[in-house]
Amino acid sequence: MKKGDLRTIEQRMKISLPADYKTLMLGIPKELTSVMKCEQYDVDKPLYESRATIVKSNEAVRKPSFESDFGFDARDPRSKWPAKYFIIGGDIGGNFYCIKLARKVNGVFFWHHDSAQFEQCSKSLVSFIEYVFKHYGDLAARDLREKIARPAP
Repeated sequence: MKKGDLRTIEQRMKISLPADYKTLMLGIPKELTSVMKCEQYDVDKPLYESRATIVKSNEAVRKPSFESDFGFDARDPRSKWPAKYFIIGGDIGGNFYCIKLARKVNGVFFWHHDSAQFEQCSKSLVSFIEYVFKHYGDLAARDLREKIARPAP
C-alpha cells in the first residue's frame, strides 16, 4: 500500500487513521502476506491489504441494509455501527477485526456477527500480527498432524 492509498481511505471515509496502522500498512511484512495467501477471498484475511477491500468493508457496515441484518438499527443512533471502530480485517465467518480511530485504548478489537459485540483481542497492532502468525502456524500444524495420522494409501 502507498501513502496515496491511505490518504484516499481517509478522504473517502472522512477519518484520520492512527499512525501505527499507517506504518503497518506502508510496510506489511512479506511473511505476513505469504501466510495470508491461503485465504481464498480478501475479506477472509485478518488484515486487509487492498484499499478497495478496506473501503468497501467499512462503507458496507455503515449502510442501513447491513445494520438491519446484523442487529443494528439505522434509524436508532444508539444502535448504529459505532463510527469509532474501523475495520482492518475479517475472517471466513463474517466477523471483523477493528481498531479504534480516536483511541485511548490501543489494540485490535474483534466484532462477532452473532453477538454484535466488540471484544479486545490484542493490546497492540504488533501483538495482533503475532496472533495472526500463531493462528496460521497452528492451522498448518493441525493440517500436518492430520496428514501424519492418516494411513498412507
